[in-house]
Amino acid sequence: TEMDEARLVEFEQAAVQLMSPPYVVSVEGRKKAEMVFLELRKTQLPYEICKSILEHSQFDYVLFQAASTIKEGVIREWHVLSSLEKQHLRDFILNYLTTRENLASYVAEQLLHVVAVMVKRSTLETDKHQLFDSIFTVVTQLLAASSIKMRHLGCSLLSSLLTEYASSSGSSGMGLPLDFHIQCKRVIEEEEVLRILQFAVQVLHQYSSAIWPALSGEDIHLLLGFVRLTSQVLHWDFRQSTFRTPALNSSEVAIVPLRPPSSYAPTFLDTGFLGVFFKLLLQARRSEEHTHYIIQCLTQLASLTRPVFASDQEQQVYVATFVSGVLGYVQAVSDLNQQELFGLSCILRRLVTTHPARHFSPLPGVQLELLLRSLTHLTCLCAQAPLNTRLSEEGQATHQESLEHFLEVWVSLLEGDGIYPTQLLTQALVSVFQAYIQSKLSAPRGWAGNPLCDDEEEEEGEIVGDNDDDQSVFADQLSSIGQVARVVAGTSVPLLIALLEQCTAEWLDLFVAVRRDSGAICSQRRRLGNLHEDVHWLALIAGYTLCDIVEGEDVLIPTQLMRHSILHQGEVKLDFDVSELLWQRGSVDCLPFSELKLDPIVALVLGVCRLCVLEKLYVSSGLQDLLSPQVCRTTSWCLSRIAQPYLMLSEESYEQISLPLLAAFGTCSGTSSWLTVFMTEMVVFNLTVWSSEEQLAMTTVQLLKSLVKSPRRVAVAIHCEALWTLARDFSLGYGPVSSSPPSVQRELMNGLVMCGIGERKEEFLTKLLQPLQKRFMELVQRPDLRTHCHDREVQQNLLAILEAMCGLAQSARPDAVREFYEYLLPVLRLSISVMELYSGMSEVVSVILELFSLVAENYTAFLDEVQTTQLYEVCLTLIQTYAKSSAVSRFTRIVLSEEEQCDDLLLFMKLLLHLTTKDYLNFSEQGSNSIQPIDVVLAGLSIILPLMKENLLQFPLLCVQFYTLVGYICEVYPEKIVVLSEDMLGVCIHAVEIGLNCYGPDVCRLSMDCVKSLAAHYTKQKPPPGHLTPTIQHFLKVVLDLLLSSTFDMDLLPPTAAALYALICAQKEYYGSLVGTLASNHCNQHYCTRLVEALGNLLPPSLALDLSRNSTLQFRENLEKFLPVVKGFLCYR
Repeated sequence: TEMDEARLVEFEQAAVQLMSPPYVVSVEGRKKAEMVFLELRKTQLPYEICKSILEHSQFDYVLFQAASTIKEGVIREWHVLSSLEKQHLRDFILNYLTTRENLASYVAEQLLHVVAVMVKRSTLETDKHQLFDSIFTVVTQLLAASSIKMRHLGCSLLSSLLTEYASSSGSSGMGLPLDFHIQCKRVIEEEEVLRILQFAVQVLHQYSSAIWPALSGEDIHLLLGFVRLTSQVLHWDFRQSTFRTPALNSSEVAIVPLRPPSSYAPTFLDTGFLGVFFKLLLQARRSEEHTHYIIQCLTQLASLTRPVFASDQEQQVYVATFVSGVLGYVQAVSDLNQQELFGLSCILRRLVTTHPARHFSPLPGVQLELLLRSLTHLTCLCAQAPLNTRLSEEGQATHQESLEHFLEVWVSLLEGDGIYPTQLLTQALVSVFQAYIQSKLSAPRGWAGNPLCDDEEEEEGEIVGDNDDDQSVFADQLSSIGQVARVVAGTSVPLLIALLEQCTAEWLDLFVAVRRDSGAICSQRRRLGNLHEDVHWLALIAGYTLCDIVEGEDVLIPTQLMRHSILHQGEVKLDFDVSELLWQRGSVDCLPFSELKLDPIVALVLGVCRLCVLEKLYVSSGLQDLLSPQVCRTTSWCLSRIAQPYLMLSEESYEQISLPLLAAFGTCSGTSSWLTVFMTEMVVFNLTVWSSEEQLAMTTVQLLKSLVKSPRRVAVAIHCEALWTLARDFSLGYGPVSSSPPSVQRELMNGLVMCGIGERKEEFLTKLLQPLQKRFMELVQRPDLRTHCHDREVQQNLLAILEAMCGLAQSARPDAVREFYEYLLPVLRLSISVMELYSGMSEVVSVILELFSLVAENYTAFLDEVQTTQLYEVCLTLIQTYAKSSAVSRFTRIVLSEEEQCDDLLLFMKLLLHLTTKDYLNFSEQGSNSIQPIDVVLAGLSIILPLMKENLLQFPLLCVQFYTLVGYICEVYPEKIVVLSEDMLGVCIHAVEIGLNCYGPDVCRLSMDCVKSLAAHYTKQKPPPGHLTPTIQHFLKVVLDLLLSSTFDMDLLPPTAAALYALICAQKEYYGSLVGTLASNHCNQHYCTRLVEALGNLLPPSLALDLSRNSTLQFRENLEKFLPVVKGFLCYR
C-alpha cells in the first residue's frame, strides 16, 4: 500500500537529523533517526512504499534510502516476486529516471544499480536477447534525447551494467553461487559488451570532429562519461574465468590484457576505429581528466592481440594504423606536456612489447623513418626535463619515468634486427645517447644544473640531491642506455672518453689552483659541485656501458664491444706503459687517449682509473675535504663492474677475441696485472681514508670481492703488500679500518678470507685469523671484564671481533672449512659466557646468535663426527644459557621491543633449522653422531614455543621461519612431535591451525605440509595413537572447509590435496560423516544430486586409500575436477 503523509514526514525528519552536524543533534536522536531507515530496510516487499517515497519526497537522502531499500529487497526477495512484478518494477525505475532530470546524481546512480542488479538476476532466467533488446532500446532512446542529462543517464546505465557483470569488487553481493556470476559474465561477453562498446564509440565519433572550445560544460562532462565507459570495456577481463583466484573478492586489476573474442574483429579492425581516439586525444589535450582516460584506452588498444586477428597480415595492418595515429599526433602537437609524454611512453612501450618485431617490418620505409625520428624527438624531450626549471619535483619524476619507458622502447626495437634502416637507426640511437648524457651533466657539457650549490649551508663540493640511490633508482634507465651505447659504440665510447678527459682535466686544474692559492676554492664551489655531479654520472654510464651483469650468468665483455674492438684493432697501439698513462711517474700532465692511439674500450677503462688516481692525489695533498664520498663510491662501483669481465679475462669464454683487449687484459698481460694491483691498492686506500663512510666502504669491499672471485686475480693481488698490511691491521684492530661500521667489518672479513687461496693460502690465513682469535680470547678472559663490560671501547671492540667472526662464518669453503672451524670453535664456546654477561644488551646477543646460526648453516655439512658433536654440544649449551638468563631477563624487560624479540627468535630458529643440515646433506667421511640434531632442535623448540606469541607471528620473516622449523620436525621426526608434553603438543597444533588461515599462502603451504605429515604418521602407526584422533578429525574438517570456501587460493591446491588425502586415509569413517552432512544440508535437490555424484568421482572405488605417490597424485587430479563442479553452488556472493 501507498505510504501515508505522516510516514513520509517521519522519513524526512530522520534525514534532517542524520544530515545535521553533531552539535545540533544528540547521540540518542541520531540513533533514533538511524532506526527509522533500518526498519525501512527490513520491511517485507517494500516496493510500493519506496515507490511512493520516490514520487513524493523532495529530500535526496530519503530518495537514496528508498533506492537502497529496493535494491536490498530485490536481492532478498527475488524468488517471491513474479515475472510481471519484476518487469513493472524495472519499468517504473527507468521511467522515474527519465522523467526526473534534476535528480541528484548519487540517487540516480543507486537506482541504476538496482536496474543493473535486476537485469543480471534475470540473465539466466529469461531469453537473453529479449532482455537486452529491451534495455538497449531504452539506452538508444536516452542517447537520442535532446537533453544531455538524459544522454548521460544512458551512459551511466551502461556503466552500471558493466560493473555488475564484471564480477569485480564493484559488483553487488547477491548471496548466489560463484557459478552464477561467472555464467552471467560469459553470457554477455560475446555480444552485449561489444554493443556497449559500439554505443560508446558512436558517441565518441560524434565528438571527435567537434570543436573543443565550442562544447558546453555539459557536453564535456558527457564526453568524459563515454570515454570512461570505453575504458571500462577495454579493461574487461576476457580471459576464461576459473576458480584459481578469488576474482569476486579482489579489486579491479589495473592492467588487464585485451583479448576479446573474434566477434569483436569488425569493430577493432575498422579503418576509422583507432582514429577516433587519436582525434579525441588531440581535441581534449587541455583537459587532464579526459586525456588520462583516453590514454588509458589507447594503452589498452596497444595490447590488442589474437583471437581478434585472424592472420599476421591483419595484425600488421592494425600495428601500421596504430603507428600512423601516434605519428600523426606527435606531428600535430608541438608543445607536448608531461602528461602527454608519459601517456605516449606507456602506449608505445605496450605496443612494442605486445606485438613482435616482425609486425613492424611491413611498415613503409617513410613511416619507419618517421617512427624513429618521432621516437627520438620524444625521448630527447623527456631528457630535456632539467631545462624546465618550473617543473615540480613530481613533474621531474614523471619525466624520468617517461624517459625510462622510451628507453625500454628503444631496447625492444633493437631486438628487431634488420627491420629498421641501419643508418637512420644508428643516427637515432646516437641522438638518444647524447641527449641522455646531456640530461645528466651540467653546463657547458649538458643541461642539468646544481642551483643549490650557492647555498652557504651546503657542504663544499658535495653532490646535492638524492644521489645516494642513483645506482638503484635509475638502474633500469642506466641498463637501457648501456645497451644503446654498446650498439653505437663507435660514437658512445669516444664521447664518454672525451667527457671523462674533460672532467679529469678540469679536476686537475682545480687541484693546481687550490694548491697555488687555498682561498681559490671559495670562488669555485659551484664549479666543483657540478664537476662532482658530472663525474658521478659519467662513471655510472661507463659502468653500464662496459658490461651487463645478469645474476646467475658469467660476466663477459659484451659482444658489441668485442666486435667494435676487433673492427679497429689494426688502428690501435698494443704496447703501452699503463703506469705512465695514469701519472704514476710524478707527472700531472693529462694526455688525451686519442693521441696515444689506444683501443677505445681500453681507453674508457683507463679513463675511470684516472679518476681514482686523482682522488689519491687530492688526499695525498691534504685536500680530502674537496672530494665527494659519493663520487669516490661511484668510481669504486665502476671499478667493481670492470674487474669481473676485463681483468685477467678468460680467452676460452669467447668465440672471437680482440687482440688489443687480450693484450691489455689477458692472463699474461702486464697491464692486467698492474691494474689488478692498482685496484687492490684502491681498496686499501678507500678503507683507510673513508672508513667512516659506510656506503663507500661497503662498495669498496664489493670491489675487493669482485677482484678475488677469480683465482687468476687472487694470484696477483696476494703479492700486493698493501693487502697484507690491510689484513694485519684488520686482525690486530689497528688503524682506521678497525673503526669502520660493523657491516663493513663483516663483509671485509669475508672478502679477505676469499683472498686466502693459492700458493700463500696458509700464510695469509694464519696472519689474518690467529691475531683475531687471540684478540677475542684476551678480551673475554680479562679479569676485570665484568667491571668494564659496559665501557664503550670494550663494547665496540667486542662487536667488531664478533662481526669479523660472522664474516669468517659466511666464508666456508670445502677446501678450508675445517681449518676455519678450528679458529671458530673456541670463539663459540667463549661467546656463551659473553652472551650471559650481556644478556640485557640486544646488539651483542643478536650478533652472537647470528654467529652460531651462520656456523651451523655453512659448516655443519662438512664437519666430521667429532667436530659435529662439538658443535651440537656448544649449541645445546647456548640454548640452556639463553633459557636461564637471556630469555627470562630480556623478554620480561619492558624496554625490549617486539622488533628485538623478533630478531632474536628469528636467529634462534635459523640456528635450529641449520643444525638439521646433517640429516640430509653430509659431506664428511664419517658416520652418525652420538648426539642427534633433533635433540638439539627440540631443546630449542621448548624455549621458542612459550615465547612465540601471535603478535610476533605478524612479522612475515619470523612467521615463515617458525613454520618452516615446525614443518621440518613434523615431516622428518613426526614420532618426536606426538610424544611431546601435552602443553607443547597443544601449542604446536594451535600454531598449525592458525597458520592455515591467518598468515598468507606461504605459511598456509607449510602448515598443510605439517598436517599431511601428522596424518601420515597417524595412519602408519598400528594401532594409531589415540590421543591424536580428535586432532586429526578437527584438521579434516578445517581443511575441507577451507578448500570449499570462496576465498581459497587454487595455487595452494597441491599441498592442500596432499594434506586432505592423508587425513581421509587416517579417518575414512569421519570423512564419510562430514560429506554426508554437507550433502544433506543442501536444500536444492538438483545441487544435492550433483554434489553426491561429484563426491563419488572424488573417491572412486578404483582409488586405493593408501599413502602411495600414485594414489596421492590421482586424488589431486580428481580434486582438480571436483572443485569447479561443486564450488559453483557451494560458494556464494
